[in-house]
Amino acid sequence: MDWLRQLAANAPAKDRLGTARLIDQRARERARDAIALALPVSLGRPVMATLGRDGRPDFSIETYSAPLPGTPLAFGFDRVESEAHGLANTHVDAANHVLVDGTGYAGWAADDPAAPSVADLAGAGLFARGVHVDLPALLGVDWVPIDEPVTGADLDRAVGATFEPGDALLVEVGRDRFVAAGGDLLDLERGLGGLGPSAARWIADRGVSIVCWDFADSRKPSDPPLPVHSLIWALGLVIVDNCTFAGLAGAARHTGALVVAPPATAGGTGALVNPILVL
Repeated sequence: MDWLRQLAANAPAKDRLGTARLIDQRARERARDAIALALPVSLGRPVMATLGRDGRPDFSIETYSAPLPGTPLAFGFDRVESEAHGLANTHVDAANHVLVDGTGYAGWAADDPAAPSVADLAGAGLFARGVHVDLPALLGVDWVPIDEPVTGADLDRAVGATFEPGDALLVEVGRDRFVAAGGDLLDLERGLGGLGPSAARWIADRGVSIVCWDFADSRKPSDPPLPVHSLIWALGLVIVDNCTFAGLAGAARHTGALVVAPPATAGGTGALVNPILVL
C-alpha cells in the first residue's frame, strides 16, 4: 500500500483524466500508423443478464413500440438498466470507481459531485495504439493458473521494447479456454490467474494509458488484493474489463489502433462499452 500511496501523492491535484492524459498527439499518431489492414475487431462480449451483487440482473432491457398517429409507422424503443461492473460484461472503469479511506483519485472526495467520472473519459477520446498479447500462447499453457499470476517479467517478454508511454496494453490470460474447459472464474484454488503485483508495477512504470484484459487482477491468496485495480485510485488507470480476444486468434501478438467510446454519463463510475481494435 505504501507504493500506491507514493504514486497517488504524485498525481496532479484534482486531475480528471488519469492515465488518459498519457494519450497525447504522438500517441494518437502511433495509433494511426499501427493500422495496416483497416480491419476492425470487436473486443466486447455479448451483454448478459447475470445476477449482480444485490440479486438483481446486472443488465435488463425492455423493448416496446409506439405508433405514429395518423400514419402506418411505428417506432421501437428501449428501456435499459445496467450494472457497469462485475465479471460478466465488457465495461470501462472510471477514475471514481476505486476509493481509499473515502477519497478517490487525485484527492477527490467520494461525495464530491464534481469528481471525475466516465463522462470525462468520453470527452477525452480514448484512441491509442493497442498492443495485444496472448500470454498463454507465449508461455505454452492453455491459461494462466491462479498460483502463477502474470508478472512484470512476463509482460516484458511478451510486449517487447517497442511499447511506449501512452500505448494501451491488451492482455489475454486464457479466460475463454478456461471457461470452455469447465473452469469457474470465482474458484480461488484452481481458478484463473490474473495480473499480479509486479505486473501492476510494470503498468505504472511503462506509462500504460489503458489496460484491456479478458479477466482481472491476481487472486493468489498471498498477493495483495486487486493490485492493478488499485492503480485506478493511485493513477486514474483506465481499465476495460472482460474483453474477448476471440477475433484475434491466430497470433500471439497484435498491434492496432484501440478505440473505446463510453457514453458521457456524468457521475458514472463506469459504463458498458464495445472496444474496437483496428488492425
